[in-house]
Amino acid sequence: MDKNKDQTDHFFESTALTPELTKQILDKLQFEKLRRKKAIVTLHDQGLMHKAITESYRIHRPITLLIRLQTGETAEITGVVTGINQVLERIRMLHLNGMEWVPKDRIIGIKMELIS
Repeated sequence: MDKNKDQTDHFFESTALTPELTKQILDKLQFEKLRRKKAIVTLHDQGLMHKAITESYRIHRPITLLIRLQTGETAEITGVVTGINQVLERIRMLHLNGMEWVPKDRIIGIKMELIS
């Protein structure tokens, strides 16, 4: 069994991450280690996700989104986003596995981090 896959799944299922687990996952996903204070919530519901993104825009705080799609690809997006469509557009720009577009129902897990 792939130990790293278990850790990635745990990342999306857990609301409490240890620094060690976070580092392992970020290393696995080849992301830069995040050194900022984190307020991370897991959003599996489209409505909650949209509300959280909208709220981050309203208070003018950038967010980091770590997104996992049904196909298994994972992407990280950082910045101020106005809504789910802008998030999807940024995913498209990452060209994950050559996908030209990503329908909303392909997103199955998002970790949102308000950057303080």
